Amino acid sequence: MKEEFDVLGLPYAERGAMANECIEIFKRSWTAEVVDFHGRFYNFDRVSMDPKPAQKPRPPIIFGGVVPAGARRAIRYCDGFYPIFLDPMADPNRYAPLQDEIRREADRLGRDLSKFFMMAVASGRLTAPTDRQQGRMPRRICTGSPGDVLSDLQRFADAGYSLVVLIPDCFGQVEELEAQIQRFGDEIIKPARSIRAKGGWATSPVPT
Repeated sequence: MKEEFDVLGLPYAERGAMANECIEIFKRSWTAEVVDFHGRFYNFDRVSMDPKPAQKPRPPIIFGGVVPAGARRAIRYCDGFYPIFLDPMADPNRYAPLQDEIRREADRLGRDLSKFFMMAVASGRLTAPTDRQQGRMPRRICTGSPGDVLSDLQRFADAGYSLVVLIPDCFGQVEELEAQIQRFGDEIIKPARSIRAKGGWATSPVPT
């Protein structure tokens, strides 16, 4: 948010260029023993980030965004794209134009999209007959019965997403959150592993 940059005395209009330098710093810090960096916004000598990641050469960098500039930044500097579906009625195809943007930029750069990850984050909730959301229409994305949730996850896969991070749609009770996590573990995760994403993107780097 612009207000956050203003409080820190940083130029909001330069946030993209600052993010580019941050990404480069992380790449170097995860792979080199000692790092020197002299950019427009960050400037340091002989810094070491330890311990190094277990993944080699480094963990994948997945860039979150919902605008064309973010999509282009993801393919130029990162290993994947991670849009957020904040609208509980969101259509999994909402960001298809951003995927097209990535494909065009990948063609220009000569990047292999089979090594580029397409992920998403959305809210989710498994309901019971007594649940306050049961029967609500239109149905919120990734809510309802196990069949409803798996159907929505298939829609995400058909839209190109190989991993969907679901934020439990709870109402402030720890017990409710724990129950949702348990139900998703028991009823969703195993059958969801058979769902295969379309689009030719890389599969999820998260171990199964």
